[in-house]
Amino acid sequence: MAVAALNASKVPSSPRTRDSPTWIANKKPPQDGRPRDLGYYVGYRITKSYYDRASDKAAAMRAILSVKDPKVFLAFSGYSP
Repeated sequence: MAVAALNASKVPSSPRTRDSPTWIANKKPPQDGRPRDLGYYVGYRITKSYYDRASDKAAAMRAILSVKDPKVFLAFSGYSP
């Protein structure tokens, strides 16, 4: 999977855009050749990065399960493709 080559301009700006179905829970492959359900994989990597960086794993799990602002969560995760 070529996640490192992921073009940020292809990432939907909001989970409610017309392009969202090609990122999460899609039934057919996107036309640009990226793998199905790439949004799940990227979300997993962001969450893993957040958890791995946390010194208090229990607090990290509570934070993961109660995310209010995805952009703040992403910033604190330290995730970088």
